[in-house]
Amino acid sequence: MIKIKHQGRFGNRLLTTIGISILSRKTDLKVLNYDNRCLRFGLQVHQGDRSFETLKYIGDDDVLRLLDKVELIEYGLECDGLFQSREFISTYEEEIKQTFVNLIYSDDFMDDLFVHVRLGNQVHLNPGFNYYQNCINQINFKRGFISSDSPNNKIVQDLITMNNLTLINLPAEEVISFGKNFGNLILSNGTFSWWIGFLSKAKIVFYPEMSRKWHGDIFIDPTWNGVKVRRSLLRVISDFLSDLVKVRRSLRPVISRNLRRLRLWMRSRRP
Repeated sequence: MIKIKHQGRFGNRLLTTIGISILSRKTDLKVLNYDNRCLRFGLQVHQGDRSFETLKYIGDDDVLRLLDKVELIEYGLECDGLFQSREFISTYEEEIKQTFVNLIYSDDFMDDLFVHVRLGNQVHLNPGFNYYQNCINQINFKRGFISSDSPNNKIVQDLITMNNLTLINLPAEEVISFGKNFGNLILSNGTFSWWIGFLSKAKIVFYPEMSRKWHGDIFIDPTWNGVKVRRSLLRVISDFLSDLVKVRRSLRPVISRNLRRLRLWMRSRRP
């Protein structure tokens, strides 16, 4: 069988679910724990017949190797992979799209614009107001819509005010279903935003190209327009301090544990 270690938010889980489905088809292994929210989105996933008590841990480095195997493996898998790689996306693009059996497309928004602004817990990696505004200035559109996980953020509110955009507040699944129908898309970093473009039939797609990001190399469609975003000195300093805090938090339990051991050792040495 395959046991999935689910990670991240809906966009990540959606790609992992489909990646595991493809892996299940290739290995004929039963999947123990598909993400139910992703299944409710209308995915037709594969469920293999074989199951083994012995599970072998695999990460992203192992996934493509296993997918290339011709012979069946004789053990189960515990998967920690996110499937966020250029090779996986390009190789299985059509199969990934065919997994979505319940998607309904509308042509009513082909002359309109949809902007997705990813902020949330990655606000420090957002490309910034100027990226979105410069992209908007390059597109001729009739109506404009915008969605974000942080709709009250100043970037979102300023874009709404300056461009007469309509704010869309919907659950994550419905944002993807809605956004994919537009002929013009301005995306953010992240797997969730990528899904909107990947499932769309848009004629114009903009996305930010940044040296610093938290996801894999998935923005690979050659027809999309990558916009290079340079980080300001203030952003560089902010990112450095953010990383410093994360390192400190990760080291804190290790330091604390070893200090306790040192104190116990010192007590044991007292006469």
